Amino acid sequence: MEKSKIVFETERLIIREVTTSDWTFLLSCYNDDEVMKYIPNSVGEWDFSRLQQKYKKINADESSRYGLWVVELKKGRTLIGEVGLFNSFNDTSKLELGYILDQKQWRKGYGKELVNGLIEYSKSSGDIKHLVARMFKSNVASAMLSESCGMVKTDEGVADNGIEYCQYELSL
Repeated sequence: MEKSKIVFETERLIIREVTTSDWTFLLSCYNDDEVMKYIPNSVGEWDFSRLQQKYKKINADESSRYGLWVVELKKGRTLIGEVGLFNSFNDTSKLELGYILDQKQWRKGYGKELVNGLIEYSKSSGDIKHLVARMFKSNVASAMLSESCGMVKTDEGVADNGIEYCQYELSL
């Protein structure tokens, strides 16, 4: 099995860099319409090349504290999704968080554990001052999760594509 760098851990989860053996699992998530229902710009069939390009682009700055990583269970070392911090605002002190979990792992508390893990990871960096979570307004579960992790709604509206959104933030 390929070794990869661990980014951080939570009680039940390991968040680590992607390896070549992860692509098949990630593609199964990206090509699951239900999993991708609330993910912007996720339309269309995903293939290895498109997915690898996405990871390469987001993880281009290896010295940064942001990026896109895979999530696996500590028990059994089973992949369950991906999580990331994104430089969406061209300001590395204000990062956007996001995650995708395999449907079989929903409603087990992993989303909240991931977000709380990202908050702790960001606090420990010293240079990340704000976290932002943006979502479709219809994604009620993610809005509730954001609030339960201490984030506050700071914006809502209609995006250029006509979809209603809301935004949550947390100052660290």
